[in-house]
Order: sequence, then structure tokens, then C-alpha cells
Amino acid sequence: CAWYYLAFLENDDLSWHVRENLDGDDVQALDRYVAAVYWATATLTTVGYGDISAHTTTERVFSLVMILIGALVFGLIVGKMSELAQSMNEHVAIVKAKHSQVDQFLKFRKLPRHLRIRTREYYEYLAKHKSFIDEVGLLKDMSPPLRRAILRELNNDTVKSVPLFRFLSVGFQNTIVM
Repeated sequence: CAWYYLAFLENDDLSWHVRENLDGDDVQALDRYVAAVYWATATLTTVGYGDISAHTTTERVFSLVMILIGALVFGLIVGKMSELAQSMNEHVAIVKAKHSQVDQFLKFRKLPRHLRIRTREYYEYLAKHKSFIDEVGLLKDMSPPLRRAILRELNNDTVKSVPLFRFLSVGFQNTIVM
């Protein structure tokens, strides 16, 4: 631990290990190391109890760097967790909107109970096994060359599996997948 090593590099009477009575020959290295790890944990988790604190300039600079690293890591973790929660909420919102549309459709059309149940079960299955992404809308927004390349890739296995298509030009194959 750098905090432990720093105290012995300075060898200053104001250093943390002297103030904590961890500088004597009778003190085991494990006790010093545990105190240093305790400080590092308290500092990096932003708890900072203050019972072991920086007293020399070098210790203060080192502490500031560690506090900034701790805040940065904490911010990154919270940011990633927020991003994950938001992406999960987006999917839930899309599924709820789709269920709402289905319910409105079923009410408006006054379908029999057995068809309403089948329809709801179908959309529940879709929500678990398929995405509700508007692929047609996404493809329409793309430039024609990009759309053609994506559609060609998505339908490549089908084009290859039909013997007649093998003898046709690439341009004609592209027309078919569009």
C-alpha cells in the first residue's frame, strides 16, 4: 500500500504512523499495513472518518489524489448503473406502450374473449423473445447504399439457398432483397 510506504519515505514526526503510534520497533508490519489499508478504504469509499489523516504536505497531496480517484471511480460506477437502469426502463416503456396499443385495439374492435386472450399472450411472448424495434422505419432513414448493404447481409442466406438466384447478377439480387 502506497500510504504505508509513504510514511516511511518521509520519516517525519508529523506523519500519520507517528501520530497513530505505529512507528515503534515493537509494532508489527501487519498492524501498520492494516492501518494503511483502513485509511485507503475509508478515503476511496468517500467515508473518510478522519481518525487516520494526512499531516505532512506529501501525505496531503497523496490524499487529494486518492480522494479524486475515489470520486472518479464512484462517479463512473453510478453513471454505468444509471445507464443500465435507463436502458432497462426504455425496453419496459416500449413493451408497456405496445401492450396499451393492443388493449386499445381489442377494446375498440370488441373481439371475443378467447381472441383477446390469445392476442395478449402473443404479445407477451413477443415481448420476451423479440424486439419491438421499428426496423422498417430505421431502414427508411438510411441512405440507399447502406440500406442495400444491410438488406443484402440480412437476406444473404436466403439468396444463396435459391438455386435460380445464383445465376442472376448481383444487381438483380440486390433488387430482390430491397
